[in-house]
This record gives sequence, C-alpha cells and structure tokens, in this order.
Amino acid sequence: KWSWKGDGPAYASPIIVTLSGTRQVVTQSRDNIIGVDVANGALLWKIPFTTEYVQNIITPILYKDTLILSGLDKGVFAIRPKKSGNTWTTEQVWINKDLPQYMSTPVLAGDYLYGMTHKKKGAYFCLDARTGTTQWVTEGRNGDNAALLNAGDSVLILNPDGELLVLRKNPKAFDLVHKYKVADSATWATPAFAGQRLLIKDVNTLAMWRIE
Repeated sequence: KWSWKGDGPAYASPIIVTLSGTRQVVTQSRDNIIGVDVANGALLWKIPFTTEYVQNIITPILYKDTLILSGLDKGVFAIRPKKSGNTWTTEQVWINKDLPQYMSTPVLAGDYLYGMTHKKKGAYFCLDARTGTTQWVTEGRNGDNAALLNAGDSVLILNPDGELLVLRKNPKAFDLVHKYKVADSATWATPAFAGQRLLIKDVNTLAMWRIE
C-alpha cells in the first residue's frame, strides 16, 4: 500500500500510536527516530539518533502524549511530538543520563518505568515516567540483557541464564518476590503469554509454564 524510503531499519520494533490526532508508526530506524503516517506512509517527524556499532535497539514506549526512548550510552528521555497546522515539531520533556538502555526494552506500569540499564554491568531500575527521576536502581552485575514483561501486579524478568524473576511493581524498592529456574540453556528470546501460561524458548527447547 505504501513504503517509506528513508534510512534502513534498526533492531527496534515499531509501535502504532495516535499523537495530536494522527495515527502513526513510531520506531527507531538506522539513523533516526521517526513518526510515519499510517494512512499514507508520509514522514511526519524525525529526530537524528545514532548509537555506537549502529545498534538502535530499544522499542519506543508511549506514555500519555509522550514517547520514552533510549539507546546505548544515550540516556533515557521523553519527547512530545506535536502538530501545529500542517507542521510537526518535537520537544524534549525530560532526560535521565544515568539509565541508558542497550538491548532490553523497558515496561511501563502506571506512572513508572521498569527496565534494565547496561551501566554497572547490568542493573535493574525504576524511574518516574512523568519526570524521568530515578526511583531506585540495583547494585549491578545483573548481566548484559533481560526480557521484561508486564504481568498484573508484577514485572517478569527473564535473564539469559534461564532465571525468571518475579518482581512486585514497587516504585520505592527493588521488590523481588521469587526467582525460578526455567531453562537449562541460554534464554535470549522474549517469553510469550498464552492465557495463564508462559512460553519460554531457550537454545535447545520450547517450554510452557503454568502461572497460578
């Protein structure tokens, strides 16, 4: 139906959101963060954005009328795309330079963002999505990446060592409820929910776990 022939794709997944009344695809491309009109593929706005080793990976997060973004050694920041007449502009709402993200896309729970920064050899964190203020951050050495999922009152964190962490959504502290061993080989793929079950793929197997 249409295509946008700008710079090439990155590793980030696109999301579809409505901003200033316009439904659009938002993603990180190879050299930019872009918003493209769903109806016709027209480029609405873009922000130059590059990371070392050409690895734009983090999927954008929508929070109210802002987009939360990050990248390797780029901090984490929120922007607000706005339309005035036929012209689009973007403004930076806040930036937190202490919690850049490399490969692990965070999850949003209410007004708080839970994620993993590559700083401190991998550390879990929570920040206020309204202001970018750090709520808490772990001591570090938690690994090079993790897959995070929203799960009711909890955040599930699957690390590459086959460990599934159940974290209570708590903006005041790292509130670990339980840790499960769910695989015997490396777990790099993001788990998927199937009702009250969780599919987990490791190097050698695909397993289904029941959640009770």
